[in-house]
Amino acid sequence: MPRLLFSALLALILGLPLFVLIRRNLSLQSFEPIWTDPEPFGRLLANTFALMMLVVLLAVPPGAAFAFALTARGVRGRRWLGTGVLASLFVPLPVWAVSWQILFGELLPPLALEPGDVAWRPWKLGMLPAAWIHAVAAVPWVAGIVWLTLQTSDPALDEEARQTGGPRGHFRWVLLPRLVPALALAAAWVALQAGTEIAVTDAMMVRTFAEEVYTQMVVRSSGLGGAIAATAPVWLGTAFAFGLLARLGLRRFGHSIQTLRLGTVDQGTATLRATLLAWIPFALYLGLPVGALVWKAAGGGLLPAPSSAEFGLRLDKVIRTEWPTLLDSLAAAALAGVFTAGLAWIACALGYGAPLYRMGLLIVCLLIVALPGPILGFALKQATVELVSAEQSVLRSLDLHPDFPPLRSLLYDQPSPLPGIWVAALRFFPLACGMLAVAMGRIPKSLLEAAAVERRGVLSRWRWVLAPLTARAFLMTALAVTALALGEVSAGKLAQPPARGVFILRLFDQMHYGAESTVAGFCLLQLVATWGILCLFVGLKPERTP
Repeated sequence: MPRLLFSALLALILGLPLFVLIRRNLSLQSFEPIWTDPEPFGRLLANTFALMMLVVLLAVPPGAAFAFALTARGVRGRRWLGTGVLASLFVPLPVWAVSWQILFGELLPPLALEPGDVAWRPWKLGMLPAAWIHAVAAVPWVAGIVWLTLQTSDPALDEEARQTGGPRGHFRWVLLPRLVPALALAAAWVALQAGTEIAVTDAMMVRTFAEEVYTQMVVRSSGLGGAIAATAPVWLGTAFAFGLLARLGLRRFGHSIQTLRLGTVDQGTATLRATLLAWIPFALYLGLPVGALVWKAAGGGLLPAPSSAEFGLRLDKVIRTEWPTLLDSLAAAALAGVFTAGLAWIACALGYGAPLYRMGLLIVCLLIVALPGPILGFALKQATVELVSAEQSVLRSLDLHPDFPPLRSLLYDQPSPLPGIWVAALRFFPLACGMLAVAMGRIPKSLLEAAAVERRGVLSRWRWVLAPLTARAFLMTALAVTALALGEVSAGKLAQPPARGVFILRLFDQMHYGAESTVAGFCLLQLVATWGILCLFVGLKPERTP
């Protein structure tokens, strides 16, 4: 009974928008342009594939290197290095885009065409800078996935491999079999992120499937069905491929807590060379963009250096005008984080002992995670239209004419945070399920079996085993989703009510006019809010299973 009721709730929250989107936009006629004129579809496919491959090539090697630096012997301050990687993990894409546009504009000179013509900057628009910014944002994701793989091992097997074959034998026999699936999973994840976002491609004028859906929605909604139809084959194929890799990854990371060696790596003797090799690239990776934002927020380029007083005055102006919007966005993101983590917490708990339920939940998560963000935003927008129309019909049948109809006010007319919370739940529910599934997979089965024998029922198992042992994992998931929801653009751009101001969307609109000092101030405020959330995240320690 609890599974049935919760499945109905999930169908309303996750399934209704997708059902309305498919019913209203997809038909046999939607696929006709693909067959009659396949050239635009081919260009979109080529652009999307090229962007994804470039991001993988640029992000996976440095991400794997950072992961090895977090576990390598001889590196001093690895805990702080890991905290820095975690901090860069939740930097929103618009912030990366603005900071690197500043760096591209200041460090790289413009190219003159002919004498007397206007100079142009090819590295501020196009495929290569878009791929670079996506790759910079994806590096910490790769580092986190590979780091988890390196930490998940059998200490006795590691020691035996080192004694038998030395460092090379240990790498060949122990590390390499774990690294290959981890690198494949990391590559699939960062490629999926690049292919479903518009925060960078929209500003860089790169046409991908996600960008095409957003453009069709904004410019001419009549062509939206064709854009979604063109996306559907790629969406389904990507979901299937990522599902295979995700299943492999969950098997790798879902070991019991006894075999997870978190924080027990041999520190070794700290050496200056190893420390510098680990810290200098990371300092450049994170320090250059943040330094560029601080410099630009003060109103200067690289030369001459602006004064600290000028920087304080400019930032104070941005804070005084934008702090109410930032606080409101932060509160809405916190509600979205708690709500999404709560849905995932209950969904994963109900999956114990129900293989069919788990399979259905996995399929839903795969379909959602592979969808471009604008499709999710537009699906929620059309679901809102359907709900408001149904409410209007019910009120007319009851001969009621309220000044503020409840659903219409909550979902469209008023500056309500509910659409933003709903779209964040759609966008980040799969990620929250993945985090909590890993946490629950580490609970010894003996505890769950004992709870099932002594206290029958799903609620008893939840109360006595699952909830106490995954409470902090739930809080960490809620904080992670809060940080991600605070910087979400691609779906929230279409789903938010017209009267509502959202800080990250104001930043996204401003960045189209150039990386000016006001935009840099927006980015610094966004970073302060995001990293404030992460301070709470770092303070939470995982549970110790008895």
